[in-house]
Amino acid sequence: MLRDLKDVRKIRKNLSLTQAELAKMADVSQSLIAKIECGSATPSYDKGKAILDALDNVIRSRGSGLCAGDIHTTDVIHIDPEDKVGTALKLMKDNAVSQLPVIQNDIVMGGLTERCLLNRFDKLDREWTVREIMEDPFPIIPATSSIELVRELLLYYPSVLTTVDGNIKGIITKANLLEEILDNR
Repeated sequence: MLRDLKDVRKIRKNLSLTQAELAKMADVSQSLIAKIECGSATPSYDKGKAILDALDNVIRSRGSGLCAGDIHTTDVIHIDPEDKVGTALKLMKDNAVSQLPVIQNDIVMGGLTERCLLNRFDKLDREWTVREIMEDPFPIIPATSSIELVRELLLYYPSVLTTVDGNIKGIITKANLLEEILDNR
């Protein structure tokens, strides 16, 4: 699965690219990039993939050569959207994790984070279902994506899910990335 196109603006800016530069690299019009970034256009699959591939190529050319699959945790602790919030809290505590992907029938439905829970602290009910309070899903990227892309996404999201052949195979948190830096730099 590809990243969401809503990330294009953030990543492009972090790479110090103009819309025109990105458009040239992806062989699309600059106006298409502008429309995608403001949410007024949805490109074809081929054009969307070309834009995301161009960003990946820039990141890879500036990077370390490691890929997301090199640092992801393959034991993806997750919860079902119909499970109770109390179950989620226990799962987070028992596994010392601060976020959980919400997955049902191998489909990522959303995410549950400490922030999400703390925002509802005063009225949080352990009997609510996770579906009632979950947030948007964490970004999903191929396990072959660059570490630099992972770093960019972790600036905005609590974790990133990785896929192999379209199936969720791992999760990367800020702690995973920092551990990689400490161990290898």
